[in-house]
Amino acid sequence: MLPTVPGEVMISTLDGNEVRIKRGRTVRKFRRSRRVRGTAQSVKIRQETGEKPIESSAAMLISGIGYLIVYPCMIFLEVPGWIWGEPRRMPAFEYMLLAMYIPLGAFLVWGARDPLRYRPMVDYTVASNLVHGTVMLCFALSDATEHEHLGVLGDVVGTYAAPLILLAGHPAIATARRRRRHCAPSP
Repeated sequence: MLPTVPGEVMISTLDGNEVRIKRGRTVRKFRRSRRVRGTAQSVKIRQETGEKPIESSAAMLISGIGYLIVYPCMIFLEVPGWIWGEPRRMPAFEYMLLAMYIPLGAFLVWGARDPLRYRPMVDYTVASNLVHGTVMLCFALSDATEHEHLGVLGDVVGTYAAPLILLAGHPAIATARRRRRHCAPSP
């Protein structure tokens, strides 16, 4: 075993070799076209548990597809509860939101391959959507003409759905669950 220097971590690769890397750096090790990739923490967790957190991947895929397909469809089909300011509608505002949410959805789908590596993006998505949903909730409650946004199929509920789905399958929570399951003493 190689000695470690403060600030470095030892990683055992799939082929049994040991690699010494600095914390926070990306591990890339090639062996017969199999790649071990990710941060030191994500590689270590995958080796301890033997797999990636599937719940996190599923949550990221569901939210990402919602941003890529559902949100644009609701805007383009002009579904009641998704269009703000009805007779004085502002298409530029809607397209700016689409310009933010479509790439976010694409990156969530992309990040579903390695949720631990893309955890900061999940945290950003949760935080920004909770803030955005709360602002929308305040405006919908204060303006009597916008109460339809509060319905079950309204955009306020839709904006809160994505962070709740991501929190249910958050990489840190899924990893902690997996570690407890694998480290629990067997009866």
